[in-house]
Amino acid sequence: MELGVAVGKKWEGPPGGPILFLLTGPSNEYIGHIFFRPALTSTPFLIQNKVIMFENRKNIRFPTLARAHVPAVFDGEALLKDLSITGCCVEYTMFVDVKPNTPYALKVIPDSAAKIAPFEIQVESRWVRSGGYSCEIGFAITISPKGKDFQRYVDYLAWRAASG
Repeated sequence: MELGVAVGKKWEGPPGGPILFLLTGPSNEYIGHIFFRPALTSTPFLIQNKVIMFENRKNIRFPTLARAHVPAVFDGEALLKDLSITGCCVEYTMFVDVKPNTPYALKVIPDSAAKIAPFEIQVESRWVRSGGYSCEIGFAITISPKGKDFQRYVDYLAWRAASG
């Protein structure tokens, strides 16, 4: 495949095809490039301090400061880093032994500003990333909880993210 490139601009191939971005610094020096297919990427990229992160999800994950409790993994609490209607990421400040594709009950304790009661969701571990003294676990939500607290909390997080 032949790529046409303009520095600092995006190049689009045929409709629905790949897109290439070249990233340049303040002096027009080459920093890097991004190549992605829009059909596979809901949010093409975010640039934060020159770090490119791909958001390859069907549903947007909203950052949160909620606490999480997964008794089958660890007796203490963890940080619920982000949440969507289909999944979440939980971070522990220590290594925990979690096997991928294992079902768990996860209790979400929303931050006090949300004014939403704690609720439980049924999840399945999808991935585990550990480094040093911390561990992140990606969970897919397998069973939506009864009641409206889960959806209210996701709606609250979406409102908070939109409010900036």
